[in-house]
Amino acid sequence: MKNLIQKILGKDKPKIRNTLNADEIKPIFEAVGINIETIGFPFINERHNTPTYSYWTQFKKVNIKPIKINEEVSTIITGRYETQPKASYQDSGGGWHPGGISYYSFKIQEGKLNIRRHN
Repeated sequence: MKNLIQKILGKDKPKIRNTLNADEIKPIFEAVGINIETIGFPFINERHNTPTYSYWTQFKKVNIKPIKINEEVSTIITGRYETQPKASYQDSGGGWHPGGISYYSFKIQEGKLNIRRHN
């Protein structure tokens, strides 16, 4: 699986990264037939909006593994997903500050997202 990820990201030397932002991980999910834009991750489509209406999104410790179900091969993807508003509140001087981080664990099996918020 590492070689597939390396080829998708265009990297020659293996480097283990536990955290990837949504744009970095998108081609990896697409390689196994998952569209992160439409499967249901919270706020993933707001990551490129104007700063006061956008979110940082990242994936951590993503694990992709094939399994065999009734003679067919399927893929299970598990990991952690995090979102954070880029501009949540404004101080008295007019400066914007990020909001709190929301943590989720997720599992994708047979093209369906099961996601659970932890805070």
